[in-house]
Amino acid sequence: RTCCCVCIASTAMARLMTTYALVAVALALAPYVAASTPYSVSTADYMIDFCAAAYCPEDKIQSWDCVTCKLHPQVTDISIMRNSATDSQAFAAYDGETDRVIVAFRGTDPLNIKNWIDDLDFFKTPYPPCASSGCEVHRGFYHSYLDIANATRKAVHQLLDDHKGAELYVTGHSLGAAEAELCALDMAEQVEVPHATYTFGCPRVGDSDHW
Repeated sequence: RTCCCVCIASTAMARLMTTYALVAVALALAPYVAASTPYSVSTADYMIDFCAAAYCPEDKIQSWDCVTCKLHPQVTDISIMRNSATDSQAFAAYDGETDRVIVAFRGTDPLNIKNWIDDLDFFKTPYPPCASSGCEVHRGFYHSYLDIANATRKAVHQLLDDHKGAELYVTGHSLGAAEAELCALDMAEQVEVPHATYTFGCPRVGDSDHW
């Protein structure tokens, strides 16, 4: 499928990367859920479209008028979360066809030096929810998520209030995948446990002892 501004890896490779990423997220979310949601190829294909949409210009996302946007015409109530200082970007929306609230994070823009700085800021920093046990995460990824965390919580809260019973899904590609993992944990603590988190091409987000 064609993306607005980026080509996602082949479907087979994306599915393999998703499987590995789901294992990491499932382990991190274990304290919050009784049983993990089974991996679904069809759901992964669906989530890839939202990852692709996250790379599109803000006006195209807001009007839901990008190439991949048109594959899901019942998406409404779109909120864009963006921090101009670090150029972190994501969006939250409701898909009436599937009754899902979707949060999708944009990955690294190869022409954006701010994104590369976040990628290369690989020093570890304590992760507050489990810092007492020595848990650490990639500083660049964590700060990149924190830049839009408050706006993301607010948008998701509103969507879940407006669409009672909708399931929460989180997704992202590359840098956006790392932010999606951190968002899933944040949502579980602050808002609602995500029904599922699908990430594509996700780098290691935390230390090997806890992630």
